[in-house]
Amino acid sequence: MSFNLAFAALLFLPHLSALEPQGSPSLSPSEILAREGPSVVVIERRDQHGTAIGQASGVIIRTDGIVVTNFHVLKGACDLRVETVQGERFPVASVVAMQETSDIALLRISAKNLPVATIGDSSALRTGARVVAIGNPRGLENSLSEGLISGIRRIGSDDLLQITAPISPGSSGGGLYDAKGRLVGITTFTLRESQNLNFAVPVASITKLLKQTAGAEVAWSVAAAGLCSDTSAKLDAVQIVGVLGRSLFEDSVRSLLTELNGGQEPQPSWRNVTEIGELRNYLFRRVGILIDFLDGVAYTVELHGRDPGGIFRGTLPFRGTFPLGLSWGMSQNEVGRLLGPPKYPPMTMPPAWGLCNTLESFRIGKYSYSLGYSESGHLVYIDVRLNTK
Repeated sequence: MSFNLAFAALLFLPHLSALEPQGSPSLSPSEILAREGPSVVVIERRDQHGTAIGQASGVIIRTDGIVVTNFHVLKGACDLRVETVQGERFPVASVVAMQETSDIALLRISAKNLPVATIGDSSALRTGARVVAIGNPRGLENSLSEGLISGIRRIGSDDLLQITAPISPGSSGGGLYDAKGRLVGITTFTLRESQNLNFAVPVASITKLLKQTAGAEVAWSVAAAGLCSDTSAKLDAVQIVGVLGRSLFEDSVRSLLTELNGGQEPQPSWRNVTEIGELRNYLFRRVGILIDFLDGVAYTVELHGRDPGGIFRGTLPFRGTFPLGLSWGMSQNEVGRLLGPPKYPPMTMPPAWGLCNTLESFRIGKYSYSLGYSESGHLVYIDVRLNTK
């Protein structure tokens, strides 16, 4: 991502939150949840139309509305809404600090007298220490999990806490607490292909950012100009065609869906299961993908423009690349010059297909392509199939 900013305020660490008295006793997970849970919030990500595109977590660290979360939660979001455990909802007013390399973002909401986390010392952590994670996986507020520090890993110039406490999509930006209930990290990601390999950014990285950088807060409208994009994540020919002939659970399929969903593996908006196959439909910010699996193998991939009012929309900008050099909005004549004549004459599509008025079919190598055009003759739909004969 070309948009790189590092803003900071809050120069004095003691003002972050209440500090835990020395020699305080260890707490049970339920006691930690009762004390610290109210400071863990849900962060809802929205596109430029105001449509929800995902959820994450955050932790309130100052009573005047400072919330810490992961930087990757901000990427691709045009608007952010914060909801507390008490059900109060606030728009994000400004970005106080953010740093992509350490995956940290500090946001301000317009609220006062909020419950705050108790800040701990992540540098004192050792492998084997007990930790508790509180987050909002899939929007399930204040979900609690327990585990150990299984390693402290140095990646580049930053440390990451490897933990056994399970985390799931939606937990990004949630709190990680030591045995005394002090915030020692922010959960950030999990390696899905491995068993229970989860990671958190140590709270020391937050304090380091605040000490080393200084500057004015930036209004969300200014920051969003670089974070919110009119295009979906980049699609390339290798990704799309690489899905065909593969199982739903293979890395190539999951990495495509995860990239389009801003780094979190999405769930299909709907699915249809039959005796021999399964149809899954995923809706992302500006593009929809429908994958047809026969006997567990991806057989068809459909790509279509998306807006809140319908499936097909040729007028939406899209600068990703498709197989064979195709691009969204390309004219029918331009496609003809690129691919040559279609295998069959163009078909007129029924009104139920929305803005897709005609369909042309091409057979190239082991794949068949069906391209749909709007009434004005611009590409609004792509269907790629694996030839079985």
